[in-house]
Amino acid sequence: MSFIVTIRIGRLAVDPASRTAMIDNSRLRLTPKEYDVLELLSQHKGMTVTKGMFLDDRAPGGGVGARGRSRSPAGLAGSVMRPRRAT
Repeated sequence: MSFIVTIRIGRLAVDPASRTAMIDNSRLRLTPKEYDVLELLSQHKGMTVTKGMFLDDRAPGGGVGARGRSRSPAGLAGSVMRPRRAT
């Protein structure tokens, strides 16, 4: 039996079961890819995360961008580095 635990880092809480993230009990409005990046980074706090880890199909959720279009390193870098307009 496997249990999914909320990941807590300081004021940040990442809940893989509901795919939500909160700071101080305020829900963050994230795109699916932004959530994937945040979840992967929070699962590897204090560790180096490689491009391969982001693209790995065996990663939780099938790798960053698994639900999106491109999972190429260039596509990932463009998505992560491009700022999003506040909504």
